[in-house]
Amino acid sequence: MVKRVSHLLQFALVVSAWLFASCAGQREVPPASSSTTGPMTETVSAQNTNHTAWEPPSTTERSPEDARRIAAAMAATQEEYEAKLRDPSLITNRPPSAWHFPNYESGPLRPRPIHVNHFRINDRFPTYLLCQYDVDEGSYDRRDQGIWFKAALTQVRHFGPRRFPRIKWIAVVIFNRAERKGLGTFEKSFKVGAIFRSGDVFNSWRRLSKLVAQAEMDFHPFYFDQSQASAAEQQRWLIVEQHAATNHIDSGRGGPQKR
Repeated sequence: MVKRVSHLLQFALVVSAWLFASCAGQREVPPASSSTTGPMTETVSAQNTNHTAWEPPSTTERSPEDARRIAAAMAATQEEYEAKLRDPSLITNRPPSAWHFPNYESGPLRPRPIHVNHFRINDRFPTYLLCQYDVDEGSYDRRDQGIWFKAALTQVRHFGPRRFPRIKWIAVVIFNRAERKGLGTFEKSFKVGAIFRSGDVFNSWRRLSKLVAQAEMDFHPFYFDQSQASAAEQQRWLIVEQHAATNHIDSGRGGPQKR
C-alpha cells in the first residue's frame, strides 16, 4: 500500500514538472536583438515594398473610357488628314495635277526604268488618272500587250486609292521607247491605250487579266498637237477626250478639244 502511494506521488511530481516547463516556454520573452515580426515577415515586407516602388499606382492608369476617347480623337485626326490629301477642294488653289503622285524620281542621270508607271492628271479631265507604261521593244509584238496592261494595273492596285485624288477612270497607254527617235515619231510611240473603272481596278476580288481581256483597245490613243503653246497641252490623250465626250462625264473646265 505504501509503495503504491509512493508511485502515485512520483507520477504526480513528473506531470507537474512537465506542465511547469511548458508554461514557462510559452511565457519566454524573445531576445532584444530579434524582430517581433520574425525573419519570414521581414522578407515578405521587403518584397512588397519593392513591388510597390516599380508598379505605377492604379489611379494613374487610363480607364477604358479614356482609352476609347483618345483612340477616337486620333482616328478623327487621321481621317481629316487623309481627306485633305484626297480632296483637292479642301486645299486652296491645289488642282488635281498638283497631286504628289507615286512616281519614280527621275532626272538627267536617273532615267525612269521601263515597265514602271508614270502618273499624272490633266485638270480638264480631273476624274481620269493618266497612266503611261513604258516598254523598250525593237520589234513590237501586240501579243504582249495583255501582259503589259495587267502589269500596269497591278502597280496601280498596289499603291491603292489613297495615293491618288478622287478618280473614276484609269487610262493606261503603252509607250514604246524604242520607236521614239524625235518629235516626228513621238505620237507613234504611244502604241495602244485602254480605259478602266477605278473601282474595278482597286477591287481585289476582280481579276485584272479579265479586266484587260474585256477592255476596248484604242490603237491611236495619243495626239501630239504641236500647235499648242505648252508641252502639257501638246500631249493630248485622245482616248480620254473621246471617252469623256462619249460617256458624258464631267471633264472639268472646257470641253474636249478638236483636232
